[in-house]
Amino acid sequence: HIPTTNLVTYSEDFTQSAWTKNDVTITSNSTTAPNSTLTADKITKDGVSANDRIKDDVTVSNSTVYNISAYVKNNDVVVGGRTTIAVRISGGTLFRKGYQWNNNTLSFASNFDSGTRTNEILENVGNGWYRIGFSFTSNGTVADIELDVDRQNASDTTSLFAWGFQLEEQSQATAYIKSDGIAAVRKSSTTNLI
Repeated sequence: HIPTTNLVTYSEDFTQSAWTKNDVTITSNSTTAPNSTLTADKITKDGVSANDRIKDDVTVSNSTVYNISAYVKNNDVVVGGRTTIAVRISGGTLFRKGYQWNNNTLSFASNFDSGTRTNEILENVGNGWYRIGFSFTSNGTVADIELDVDRQNASDTTSLFAWGFQLEEQSQATAYIKSDGIAAVRKSSTTNLI
């Protein structure tokens, strides 16, 4: 595995105060996560606006390439609903990628995209779960990472499951690293031969 650090301090527990809840309700450990544990949270829209989301502030470096990713699974977002994952740089760019639900199938959507993104992720990992995300070059030092449940249907009170948020200083996503209170570091699994 590539050595890397997940800069998100609570990658699975969105009830933590590090995560701001914008007009959403979190239900802990609501369904089985991609790693077969009962650790995925349900995020339910209050139906206030398109901005019903969870978000977390993370310190980043200017002019540096990062990758953001998370795992999502539909609960009852309607056909055509748009889930987005985003990085909002304070004083800089909003990098955002949209995805469209068709029942339990997810596809790329472009109507809420912004910023220059590379290596966009849409990986079906089984059991209705998808890993989503992208790479971007930071143009500031504070990043707001965001997951919007459904930007297309602002007044809906629908929900999805989320798990495994990761922000890493890499040009593409690496294997998920769980964090529980501090940034989680993965050292290389290979040893140097002398």
